[in-house]
Amino acid sequence: MSKIKYTTDGKKVAIVGKLNSKETIVQEIFISEGNEIPSGENFVVKSLHDKPVESWKEKNLRELDERYDRLRRNKEEEMRRYRKVCSNAISDFTQKIDYFKKSIKELNDDSFSLFVDFITGKVKYIVTYQYGLEIKKFEDFTSGHGDRLKLFSVFGRDDGSLMYCKNTYSDESGGKSKFIPCYTKEEALKVVKQKFDEKERYHDKCLKDAKIFGFELDPVKLKNYKEQKVKGYQSYIKNYKEKISDYKHSIKQIKTIQ
Repeated sequence: MSKIKYTTDGKKVAIVGKLNSKETIVQEIFISEGNEIPSGENFVVKSLHDKPVESWKEKNLRELDERYDRLRRNKEEEMRRYRKVCSNAISDFTQKIDYFKKSIKELNDDSFSLFVDFITGKVKYIVTYQYGLEIKKFEDFTSGHGDRLKLFSVFGRDDGSLMYCKNTYSDESGGKSKFIPCYTKEEALKVVKQKFDEKERYHDKCLKDAKIFGFELDPVKLKNYKEQKVKGYQSYIKNYKEKISDYKHSIKQIKTIQ
């Protein structure tokens, strides 16, 4: 095939011959069934290039098109993420509204009355049970650091009752601890006994609570507690024996150093 060049307007051509020192006779190359072939009438050009060229205008338009495509793709991706966030937020909000409606519908009179008496300060005692059993006076429980009050949360249960939680600090930080408001000391003691009996297994704090409140320990739970404690200590002993053996071996090695 003749020597291949490119015209200023982007055509791929084959050189036919020189017309003069400034002009060249060429024939355009076309694609036919996957093959490049010179075809059509010869024509004369003044400028030829070794590689395809594009004008500043063409280059600028191409870059603008590419930039537009990138922006369009980024915007579409951003919209997809935004729609997903909105969809999740709507779904979460809908579930909370449905739960709230169900809780309000099922909320019994006793739970509502207790809630009102709690926020108005008519209850006298509070039972905390999440990290151990304890009975506190209402005013001691609700006071915060300095003059700042603690933040309280109330959650509705499916059975129509309410679950109360208190934040460690007034800015809602420090985690939440569960509690139950009670009108009298006797009622608080009954709640403590109920919470103690509901425990599936004993831990160290349970034995301390039982001693404080004078509760009788469940024989089966106590047996399981003892077995687990003994097993834990036996494991500690084994680990320490292995460490002692390793230390003795290290001492022997040090003594052989010269």
